[in-house]
Amino acid sequence: MTKMLVKTRLMACKRVSMFTSYFTDTYTSRRHMIVPMIALTRAWDADRVAEEIGAAHRVILSDPRCDALFAGIRQEGDHLHLAFHDVVEPAPDRVLANEEQVLTLIDFARTWGIERPLVVNCYGGRSRSPAALSIILASLNPGREHEIIEMITTKAPHAAPNRHVISLGDRLLGCRGALIAAVEAMPIPVRGFTGTAFFDVKRLAKAV
Repeated sequence: MTKMLVKTRLMACKRVSMFTSYFTDTYTSRRHMIVPMIALTRAWDADRVAEEIGAAHRVILSDPRCDALFAGIRQEGDHLHLAFHDVVEPAPDRVLANEEQVLTLIDFARTWGIERPLVVNCYGGRSRSPAALSIILASLNPGREHEIIEMITTKAPHAAPNRHVISLGDRLLGCRGALIAAVEAMPIPVRGFTGTAFFDVKRLAKAV
């Protein structure tokens, strides 16, 4: 009985050790696999995702009244925080995104450097952040608006980019309606949040 008990415990310890090793290796390779990339996520996952992929660069979209939720996030350098409501037309007590904010986003994208990981998030990860991601990718890959939106649809089927932000980005980037048309052609998004999506910007840039 004693020998059998010892053998059982040894087998259990071996299983735990194998599991721990597997988990560590998987986690480590996942970190290496997703860097450098852009991660599209929601507010309550953003800090964890940024830590996992080693992202010093952040783009945060929030309601103006929610600034306190992002205490400690700088609005300069490697962090860009844009505050506006998730609306597509003027409404009482609501702040529309404006040209200056989108121009700042475009400038940030062009000076970010694709060798470094970037996390983009809004509150729910469905509307403002997918719009910001669309503009970031379009600014780095002119003329490939439909390919960009198809990639976002595939990797983040919950995405429903804010149409007003997209319209501003289309005009300021000189897309001549291509970005708007690509977003309008998106299928109906799935309900809820389907998880953080990772985008290989270097692969997109190299694709023919």
